[in-house]
Amino acid sequence: MVTKNAIGIHIYAGGFTLGVERWFNVLAHLEDGPFGVDTVRRNRPGIEIVQKTDWYLWTDLHRGKVSLLYANPPCAGFSPANKMRGVGYRTNSCIYDVADLGLYLKPDVLVIESVRGLMTTGRFIVEELATSYRKLGYGAELVLVDAAAHGVPQRRKRVFLIFSRVRVEWRAPNSQIPMTVFEAIGDL
Repeated sequence: MVTKNAIGIHIYAGGFTLGVERWFNVLAHLEDGPFGVDTVRRNRPGIEIVQKTDWYLWTDLHRGKVSLLYANPPCAGFSPANKMRGVGYRTNSCIYDVADLGLYLKPDVLVIESVRGLMTTGRFIVEELATSYRKLGYGAELVLVDAAAHGVPQRRKRVFLIFSRVRVEWRAPNSQIPMTVFEAIGDL
């Protein structure tokens, strides 16, 4: 039985939530716009959607009751596809929204998923956030994951920035032969 609570921020269509809800009771998605909201409402009607203007009012009701805050903020500022890499405040401001909310809620674990550029172009942000979180007793870790190692039919390397006040045992994925798209959906 799932007893620990989680809140997603900048989750959009809800893919991250599919894994999280195996282990946590997902209370809500905190979003700053309409992207993916209809998809979540259709596929996960039990998940409340809270718009940015109400984040702190809503989270006041849940302070001290959230074990996991997980996020997938826009990563255009760190993406190699972005020619202006990391220079626009708006492009990177969402990661600060997540970090600020984490500092406010103080969950046991905060996980931020992003592109590999967070480790290079965005390294200054990682270091800044790690300093803030370490002052509150959190450990900080960067983990690089390739979706293919988890049975997803694509090579998709993603970075997870994890701040934790509890011990987390990392297990390497069962490295498997990458699945083809046909193997994944050929029977549709």
